[in-house]
Amino acid sequence: MKKQFGILMMSVLIIMLIACGGGGGGNMPIPPTNAATRQASPDDTSEEFTGEKITVAVFDFENNTSGARKEELAGLQKGLTDMFIAELTMIKEFTVVERTRLETVANELALPDLVGVDSETAQTVGRLLGAQVIYLGGYFEIVGQFSLSARLIRTETGEVMTSTSPRIKYDPDKILDLVGEVSKDLTKAIKQKRNVLLADIYFSRGRTAEGEEEDIDKAIELYKKALEYHPQNSNSLKAIERLQGEQ
Repeated sequence: MKKQFGILMMSVLIIMLIACGGGGGGNMPIPPTNAATRQASPDDTSEEFTGEKITVAVFDFENNTSGARKEELAGLQKGLTDMFIAELTMIKEFTVVERTRLETVANELALPDLVGVDSETAQTVGRLLGAQVIYLGGYFEIVGQFSLSARLIRTETGEVMTSTSPRIKYDPDKILDLVGEVSKDLTKAIKQKRNVLLADIYFSRGRTAEGEEEDIDKAIELYKKALEYHPQNSNSLKAIERLQGEQ
């Protein structure tokens, strides 16, 4: 009798599990965005980073899912952004732009949001935010497969630094791990281009000194500083040549 009762209870449990999460017909839960559920990044240390930081902006991801599932997965649009922001915040060499600043700039440019913007608009927003790198991406789910695409845009030139588009079996509990893996790959690409991006910082400061502050000497010094990090920085080379020719 006890054996039959145990089999009956097991059957009920299986039916309940199928009804709650199986099959793919009903709404599937959106994974939590709290990165505290993950272990700290290997790059995360208690030591304070005293060098120049790279500023990174993460735009909301584009939902490319079709049909009824599009609405069901709409929450991931901002959710993925929050996950990436949480992941990148743990990297001591980065400063991550807060969501409120992204929304403020979007409003200033009369944009409804920053989802799926073109490269030129991304550059404009990135410069207003003071970001050297922009994370753009999208996602879709089809027949149980979840694809997450992401790419890095270098703000100063608009070039795509790197891109990735892994695919996994759709599982809300696995999406946070997928974000961690993608973030790790993109972070590696940023670090490999660190000197190039640091040169962009000083070129941007030189441009501000030249334009808004009208301080030519300061601008030249900042352009020269950019060349210390990246001697082939063509923008700085041209700016120095132009300004010295005008003196």
